[in-house]
Amino acid sequence: MRITEDFHLIPVTFHGHLGSMVMNLSLIVLPGYRATLVDASMPNHATEVQAALAADGFSPGDIGQIIVTHHDIDHIGSLAQIAAANGATILAHPVEAPYITGAKKMVKYPTEEILAQDPKRKEVFDQIGFAPVDQLIEDGEILCGGIRVIATQGHCPGHISLFVERSKILISGDALTSAEGKLAGPGVRATPDMPAAIKSVRRLAGLPEVAAIVTYHGGLVTDDPLGQLKRVADELEAVTAPA
Repeated sequence: MRITEDFHLIPVTFHGHLGSMVMNLSLIVLPGYRATLVDASMPNHATEVQAALAADGFSPGDIGQIIVTHHDIDHIGSLAQIAAANGATILAHPVEAPYITGAKKMVKYPTEEILAQDPKRKEVFDQIGFAPVDQLIEDGEILCGGIRVIATQGHCPGHISLFVERSKILISGDALTSAEGKLAGPGVRATPDMPAAIKSVRRLAGLPEVAAIVTYHGGLVTDDPLGQLKRVADELEAVTAPA
């Protein structure tokens, strides 16, 4: 789904043992650079991602790099397969890199007790496409001539969001969620460090201009996105403020 000249929204639907979900991948196409894919869906979902890219006119090999916002299973599940199919390099924050490569155990990896009770869940996690990280990226860095990295930890220790400077589109990963165009904070049950996550939302609300927001779960937010960001930041801070 082409949103602007340099941005395509790539929604993919997953059905499996862990449930059904729609994930909103982002594709950024800036002059002079191969396309940049943001995140990589669930395990064994590379074919569906490639089909969604093809529907927008992109072929294997068109993707030059994959930026990973964080290492949760629905963001790196098919990372190795998609990177290999496109000959793409993988970029991630240094804190997230060891989890993406598989060198460290994922923060939200199920306990051995849960896996013993649910072998099919273990099978899904065993199929994660861990992959080498080719380039470490830091807060404030500008990638591909126009993609700004914004550290938004909380949902994961090294979670990042991305801001496409030319089109003013904010890609929030899981730092935010949305439903039918209404913005909300991160999922509480899936966010180990909510105080840090709330500070991250406030940081995003400080951006001077935002034309649209893409949340991985929920999709595109275009109705007063910056105003909604400030509302969400206020609401989250109000809930956690001391009585």
